[in-house]
Amino acid sequence: MDNLLILIIIIFNFFLFSRNDLISNKINLFDLPDNNRKIHSKKIALTGGVFIFVNFIIFISIPFISFFNNLNFIFQLKRELFSLVFLITLLFLVGLYDDKYNLNPLKKFVFSGFIILIALLIDENLILSELNFYTANYKLNLLNLSIPFTLLSILLFLNALNMFDGIDLQVSTYIFLIFIFIIFRFNAHFLILLLPVFLFIIYYNSKKKIFLGDSGTNILAGLVSFYIIKFYNSNVNIVYCEEIFLIMLLPGVDMLRLFVMRISKGKNPFYPDNQHIHHLYLKKFSNNLTFFLIQLHIFIPIILYYYLKIQILFLICFSLILYILAIFYLKHKIKN
Repeated sequence: MDNLLILIIIIFNFFLFSRNDLISNKINLFDLPDNNRKIHSKKIALTGGVFIFVNFIIFISIPFISFFNNLNFIFQLKRELFSLVFLITLLFLVGLYDDKYNLNPLKKFVFSGFIILIALLIDENLILSELNFYTANYKLNLLNLSIPFTLLSILLFLNALNMFDGIDLQVSTYIFLIFIFIIFRFNAHFLILLLPVFLFIIYYNSKKKIFLGDSGTNILAGLVSFYIIKFYNSNVNIVYCEEIFLIMLLPGVDMLRLFVMRISKGKNPFYPDNQHIHHLYLKKFSNNLTFFLIQLHIFIPIILYYYLKIQILFLICFSLILYILAIFYLKHKIKN
Protein backbone atom coordinates (compact mmCIF):
# COMPACT_ATOMS: atom_id res chain seq x y z
CA MET A 1 0.00 0.00 0.00
CA ASP A 2 2.77 2.46 0.90
CA ASN A 3 4.69 1.88 -2.34
CA LEU A 4 1.48 2.15 -4.32
CA LEU A 5 0.65 5.41 -2.57
CA ILE A 6 4.05 6.89 -3.42
CA LEU A 7 3.63 5.82 -7.05
CA ILE A 8 0.20 7.47 -7.19
CA ILE A 9 1.64 10.71 -5.79
CA ILE A 10 4.46 10.65 -8.35
CA ILE A 11 1.99 10.15 -11.21
CA PHE A 12 -0.26 12.87 -9.82
CA ASN A 13 2.65 15.32 -9.62
CA PHE A 14 3.75 14.43 -13.14
CA PHE A 15 0.27 15.34 -14.37
CA LEU A 16 0.15 18.48 -12.20
CA PHE A 17 3.53 19.85 -13.28
CA SER A 18 2.89 19.06 -16.93
CA ARG A 19 0.01 21.56 -16.69
CA ASN A 20 2.27 24.27 -15.27
CA ASP A 21 1.92 26.64 -18.26
CA LEU A 22 -1.85 26.31 -18.28
CA ILE A 23 -2.18 26.88 -14.52
CA SER A 24 0.24 29.82 -14.36
CA ASN A 25 -1.51 31.56 -17.24
CA LYS A 26 -4.92 30.85 -15.75
CA ILE A 27 -4.08 32.50 -12.41
CA ASN A 28 -1.60 34.97 -13.98
CA LEU A 29 1.19 34.18 -11.53
CA PHE A 30 4.63 35.07 -12.86
CA ASP A 31 7.95 36.51 -11.71
CA LEU A 32 9.09 39.25 -14.06
CA PRO A 33 12.80 40.13 -14.57
CA ASP A 34 14.00 43.58 -13.42
CA ASN A 35 17.71 43.35 -14.41
CA ASN A 36 18.65 44.06 -10.81
CA ARG A 37 17.73 41.48 -8.18
CA LYS A 38 15.76 39.34 -10.64
CA ILE A 39 18.32 38.42 -13.26
CA HIS A 40 16.33 35.88 -15.29
CA SER A 41 15.64 36.93 -18.89
CA LYS A 42 11.95 36.03 -19.17
CA LYS A 43 8.87 35.74 -17.00
CA ILE A 44 8.75 32.52 -15.00
CA ALA A 45 5.76 30.87 -13.34
CA LEU A 46 5.52 31.31 -9.55
CA THR A 47 3.48 28.15 -9.15
CA GLY A 48 5.91 26.15 -6.99
CA GLY A 49 4.09 27.16 -3.81
CA VAL A 50 0.71 26.30 -5.33
CA PHE A 51 1.86 22.77 -6.20
CA ILE A 52 3.42 22.25 -2.76
CA PHE A 53 0.16 23.38 -1.14
CA VAL A 54 -1.86 20.93 -3.27
CA ASN A 55 0.48 18.12 -2.18
CA PHE A 56 0.18 19.26 1.45
CA ILE A 57 -3.62 19.04 1.30
CA ILE A 58 -3.33 15.51 -0.10
CA PHE A 59 -0.76 14.64 2.57
CA ILE A 60 -3.02 15.60 5.50
CA SER A 61 -6.09 14.01 3.92
CA ILE A 62 -4.86 10.41 4.18
CA PRO A 63 -3.88 9.87 7.84
CA PHE A 64 -5.75 6.55 7.93
CA ILE A 65 -3.08 4.83 5.83
CA SER A 66 -0.58 2.66 7.74
CA PHE A 67 2.20 4.93 6.55
CA PHE A 68 1.06 7.43 9.18
CA ASN A 69 0.94 5.24 12.27
CA ASN A 70 3.96 7.02 13.73
CA LEU A 71 2.20 10.40 13.54
CA ASN A 72 0.37 9.80 16.82
CA PHE A 73 2.88 11.74 18.90
CA ILE A 74 2.61 14.73 16.51
CA PHE A 75 -1.17 14.92 16.26
CA GLN A 76 -2.35 13.75 19.67
CA LEU A 77 -5.40 16.01 19.47
CA LYS A 78 -7.44 17.32 16.55
CA ARG A 79 -6.45 20.88 17.39
CA GLU A 80 -2.81 20.00 16.66
CA LEU A 81 -3.69 18.97 13.11
CA PHE A 82 -5.89 22.06 12.80
CA SER A 83 -2.95 24.21 13.97
CA LEU A 84 -0.74 22.82 11.20
CA VAL A 85 -3.44 23.31 8.54
CA PHE A 86 -4.12 26.84 9.79
CA LEU A 87 -0.41 27.72 9.85
CA ILE A 88 0.44 26.39 6.39
CA THR A 89 -2.75 27.61 4.68
CA LEU A 90 -2.51 31.17 5.98
CA LEU A 91 1.23 31.44 5.34
CA PHE A 92 0.60 30.16 1.81
CA LEU A 93 -2.13 32.76 1.21
CA VAL A 94 0.03 35.62 2.51
CA GLY A 95 2.85 34.46 0.24
CA LEU A 96 0.50 34.07 -2.73
CA TYR A 97 -0.84 37.59 -2.24
CA ASP A 98 2.74 38.87 -2.04
CA ASP A 99 3.66 37.03 -5.25
CA LYS A 100 0.78 38.67 -7.12
CA TYR A 101 0.62 42.14 -5.57
CA ASN A 102 3.99 42.75 -3.81
CA LEU A 103 2.83 43.05 -0.22
CA ASN A 104 4.67 45.63 1.90
CA PRO A 105 7.53 43.75 3.66
CA LEU A 106 6.67 45.12 7.10
CA LYS A 107 2.99 44.20 6.69
CA LYS A 108 4.02 40.74 5.54
CA PHE A 109 6.18 40.37 8.65
CA VAL A 110 3.32 41.45 10.92
CA PHE A 111 0.71 39.24 9.20
CA SER A 112 3.05 36.23 9.32
CA GLY A 113 3.79 36.84 13.00
CA PHE A 114 0.08 37.02 13.82
CA ILE A 115 -0.59 33.74 11.95
CA ILE A 116 2.24 31.97 13.78
CA LEU A 117 1.04 33.31 17.14
CA ILE A 118 -2.49 31.96 16.57
CA ALA A 119 -1.05 28.56 15.56
CA LEU A 120 0.97 28.46 18.79
CA LEU A 121 -2.08 29.34 20.89
CA ILE A 122 -4.07 26.56 19.20
CA ASP A 123 -1.34 23.94 19.73
CA GLU A 124 0.56 24.37 22.98
CA ASN A 125 2.74 21.37 22.08
CA LEU A 126 4.25 23.52 19.34
CA ILE A 127 5.71 25.89 21.94
CA LEU A 128 9.34 25.58 22.97
CA SER A 129 9.54 25.45 26.77
CA GLU A 130 13.25 24.70 27.16
CA LEU A 131 16.46 24.74 25.19
CA ASN A 132 18.76 21.71 25.29
CA PHE A 133 22.44 22.43 24.66
CA TYR A 134 24.90 19.64 23.89
CA THR A 135 27.74 21.92 24.98
CA ALA A 136 28.16 21.60 28.77
CA ASN A 137 25.03 19.39 28.84
CA TYR A 138 22.93 22.43 29.77
CA LYS A 139 19.16 23.07 29.77
CA LEU A 140 17.62 26.52 29.74
CA ASN A 141 13.97 26.82 30.84
CA LEU A 142 12.24 29.59 28.90
CA LEU A 143 9.34 30.01 31.37
CA ASN A 144 7.30 33.10 30.38
CA LEU A 145 9.47 33.62 27.31
CA SER A 146 8.33 30.35 25.73
CA ILE A 147 5.72 31.80 23.36
CA PRO A 148 7.72 34.94 22.37
CA PHE A 149 10.85 32.86 21.75
CA THR A 150 9.00 30.26 19.65
CA LEU A 151 7.20 32.95 17.68
CA LEU A 152 10.44 34.82 17.00
CA SER A 153 12.31 31.64 16.03
CA ILE A 154 9.72 30.59 13.42
CA LEU A 155 9.31 34.13 12.13
CA LEU A 156 13.05 34.66 11.73
CA PHE A 157 13.48 31.34 9.92
CA LEU A 158 10.59 32.23 7.59
CA ASN A 159 12.20 35.57 6.75
CA ALA A 160 15.67 34.06 6.45
CA LEU A 161 14.38 31.47 3.97
CA ASN A 162 12.59 34.15 1.92
CA MET A 163 15.78 36.18 1.78
CA PHE A 164 17.80 33.08 0.90
CA ASP A 165 15.61 32.44 -2.16
CA GLY A 166 17.66 34.20 -4.82
CA ILE A 167 19.08 31.75 -7.35
CA ASP A 168 17.81 28.65 -9.14
CA LEU A 169 17.53 25.51 -6.97
CA GLN A 170 18.92 27.17 -3.83
CA VAL A 171 15.91 26.95 -1.49
CA SER A 172 14.25 23.89 -3.03
CA THR A 173 17.46 21.84 -2.76
CA TYR A 174 18.22 23.19 0.71
CA ILE A 175 14.78 22.23 2.06
CA PHE A 176 14.81 18.90 0.20
CA LEU A 177 18.04 17.99 2.02
CA ILE A 178 16.63 19.23 5.34
CA PHE A 179 13.66 16.90 4.86
CA ILE A 180 16.09 14.05 4.11
CA PHE A 181 17.84 14.96 7.36
CA ILE A 182 14.53 14.92 9.29
CA ILE A 183 13.55 11.57 7.75
CA PHE A 184 16.78 9.87 8.81
CA ARG A 185 17.41 11.76 12.05
CA PHE A 186 13.92 11.10 13.45
CA ASN A 187 12.83 8.04 11.43
CA ALA A 188 10.10 10.27 9.98
CA HIS A 189 9.40 8.00 7.02
CA PHE A 190 5.96 9.50 6.44
CA LEU A 191 7.65 12.64 5.05
CA ILE A 192 8.78 10.59 2.06
CA LEU A 193 5.36 11.38 0.60
CA LEU A 194 6.39 15.03 0.27
CA LEU A 195 9.63 14.29 -1.59
CA PRO A 196 8.16 13.80 -5.11
CA VAL A 197 6.98 17.41 -5.28
CA PHE A 198 10.50 18.57 -4.34
CA LEU A 199 12.03 16.49 -7.12
CA PHE A 200 9.61 17.92 -9.69
CA ILE A 201 10.23 21.48 -8.47
CA ILE A 202 14.00 20.97 -8.60
CA TYR A 203 13.72 19.62 -12.15
CA TYR A 204 11.41 22.37 -13.43
CA ASN A 205 13.41 25.04 -11.60
CA SER A 206 16.63 23.80 -13.27
CA LYS A 207 14.83 24.24 -16.61
CA LYS A 208 13.78 27.79 -15.58
CA LYS A 209 10.11 26.90 -15.87
CA ILE A 210 9.02 27.38 -12.27
CA PHE A 211 9.90 29.34 -9.13
CA LEU A 212 8.82 28.64 -5.57
CA GLY A 213 7.68 32.20 -4.94
CA ASP A 214 7.00 33.56 -1.46
CA SER A 215 4.03 31.20 -1.21
CA GLY A 216 6.41 28.27 -1.60
CA THR A 217 9.10 29.49 0.79
CA ASN A 218 6.41 30.34 3.37
CA ILE A 219 4.99 26.80 3.23
CA LEU A 220 8.43 25.20 3.44
CA ALA A 221 9.51 27.39 6.36
CA GLY A 222 6.27 26.55 8.16
CA LEU A 223 6.61 22.80 7.56
CA VAL A 224 10.27 22.63 8.59
CA SER A 225 9.60 24.70 11.72
CA PHE A 226 6.56 22.61 12.66
CA TYR A 227 8.25 19.23 12.30
CA ILE A 228 11.55 20.17 13.91
CA ILE A 229 9.78 21.68 16.94
CA LYS A 230 7.43 18.69 17.20
CA PHE A 231 10.31 16.24 17.17
CA TYR A 232 12.26 18.47 19.54
CA ASN A 233 9.38 18.47 22.04
CA SER A 234 8.45 14.81 21.59
CA ASN A 235 11.48 13.34 23.39
CA VAL A 236 11.41 10.55 20.78
CA ASN A 237 14.97 11.59 19.98
CA ILE A 238 17.15 13.99 21.93
CA VAL A 239 17.68 17.08 19.79
CA TYR A 240 20.14 19.81 20.66
CA CYS A 241 19.99 23.51 19.82
CA GLU A 242 23.45 23.32 18.24
CA GLU A 243 22.14 20.78 15.69
CA ILE A 244 19.31 23.05 14.61
CA PHE A 245 21.59 26.09 14.53
CA LEU A 246 24.11 24.24 12.35
CA ILE A 247 21.40 23.30 9.84
CA MET A 248 19.94 26.81 9.64
CA LEU A 249 23.19 28.73 10.12
CA LEU A 250 23.87 30.17 6.66
CA PRO A 251 20.40 31.63 5.87
CA GLY A 252 20.11 32.96 9.44
CA VAL A 253 23.54 34.59 9.62
CA ASP A 254 23.14 36.12 6.16
CA MET A 255 19.81 37.62 7.23
CA LEU A 256 21.38 39.02 10.41
CA ARG A 257 24.22 40.60 8.43
CA LEU A 258 21.79 42.23 6.00
CA PHE A 259 19.56 43.53 8.79
CA VAL A 260 22.53 45.11 10.59
CA MET A 261 23.92 46.55 7.36
CA ARG A 262 20.59 48.06 6.29
CA ILE A 263 19.83 49.54 9.71
CA SER A 264 23.35 51.04 9.94
CA LYS A 265 22.67 52.80 6.62
CA GLY A 266 19.30 54.09 7.80
CA LYS A 267 17.36 51.72 5.53
CA ASN A 268 14.32 49.59 6.31
CA PRO A 269 15.71 46.13 7.23
CA PHE A 270 12.77 44.40 5.54
CA TYR A 271 13.23 45.94 2.10
CA PRO A 272 15.18 43.77 -0.36
CA ASP A 273 18.50 44.54 -2.00
CA ASN A 274 21.21 42.72 -3.94
CA GLN A 275 23.71 42.25 -1.11
CA HIS A 276 22.78 38.68 -0.13
CA ILE A 277 25.61 36.19 -0.19
CA HIS A 278 24.31 34.63 -3.40
CA HIS A 279 24.25 38.06 -5.08
CA LEU A 280 27.87 38.61 -4.09
CA TYR A 281 28.87 35.20 -5.44
CA LEU A 282 26.99 35.86 -8.69
CA LYS A 283 29.05 39.00 -9.30
CA LYS A 284 32.16 36.80 -9.54
CA PHE A 285 30.93 33.30 -10.42
CA SER A 286 28.30 31.57 -12.54
CA ASN A 287 24.87 30.61 -11.24
CA ASN A 288 25.78 26.91 -11.10
CA LEU A 289 29.07 27.48 -9.26
CA THR A 290 27.36 29.85 -6.81
CA PHE A 291 24.71 27.23 -6.06
CA PHE A 292 27.36 24.53 -5.60
CA LEU A 293 29.53 26.63 -3.24
CA ILE A 294 26.59 27.64 -1.04
CA GLN A 295 25.31 24.07 -0.76
CA LEU A 296 28.81 22.89 0.19
CA HIS A 297 28.95 25.58 2.88
CA ILE A 298 25.68 24.36 4.37
CA PHE A 299 25.97 20.60 4.20
CA ILE A 300 29.65 19.71 4.59
CA PRO A 301 29.61 20.72 8.32
CA ILE A 302 26.41 18.69 8.79
CA ILE A 303 27.97 15.63 7.14
CA LEU A 304 31.17 16.05 9.19
CA TYR A 305 29.11 16.15 12.38
CA TYR A 306 26.82 13.19 11.73
CA TYR A 307 29.22 10.84 9.97
CA LEU A 308 32.67 11.78 11.27
CA LYS A 309 31.42 12.87 14.71
CA ILE A 310 33.47 16.08 14.69
CA GLN A 311 32.66 18.33 17.65
CA ILE A 312 29.63 20.43 16.76
CA LEU A 313 30.78 23.65 18.43
CA PHE A 314 33.97 23.52 16.35
CA LEU A 315 31.91 23.07 13.17
CA ILE A 316 29.65 26.01 14.04
CA CYS A 317 32.69 28.24 14.60
CA PHE A 318 34.27 26.93 11.39
CA SER A 319 31.10 27.71 9.39
CA LEU A 320 30.85 31.22 10.85
CA ILE A 321 34.51 31.96 10.09
CA LEU A 322 34.12 30.57 6.56
CA TYR A 323 31.08 32.80 6.01
CA ILE A 324 32.90 35.91 7.25
CA LEU A 325 35.95 35.18 5.09
CA ALA A 326 33.72 34.58 2.04
CA ILE A 327 31.95 37.93 2.51
CA PHE A 328 35.23 39.84 2.92
CA TYR A 329 36.78 38.06 -0.07
CA LEU A 330 33.79 38.67 -2.36
CA LYS A 331 33.41 42.32 -1.40
CA HIS A 332 37.16 42.90 -1.92
CA LYS A 333 37.03 41.24 -5.35
CA ILE A 334 33.95 43.23 -6.37
CA LYS A 335 35.59 46.54 -5.39
CA ASN A 336 38.67 45.67 -7.43
